Amino acid sequence: MCSSYLLPALLFLLPTAFVAAELASGWAGGVYKWVREGLSQPLGFLAVWCQFAMTIFYYPSLLAYVASTFAYIIDPSLASNGLYVAIVIITI
Repeated sequence: MCSSYLLPALLFLLPTAFVAAELASGWAGGVYKWVREGLSQPLGFLAVWCQFAMTIFYYPSLLAYVASTFAYIIDPSLASNGLYVAIVIITI
């Protein structure tokens, strides 16, 4: 079980972190500027749009999971209450 998480971390996440650290220390700006200068302006826009599309679905689902988990500790029926979960997502 541990190797199924360790292998992707070493082969993907660690090199990605090194590349981001190198780009951040060498050039001002962010992902859009790095991709725009390295490839093209439309691909820079695509890179930022992909980040936006990823986070627009990731954060609400993560917050729903956290809200349900904490609600289950207090009252298990509250964990399946859609109104409670929606209020927590909007509040946070």
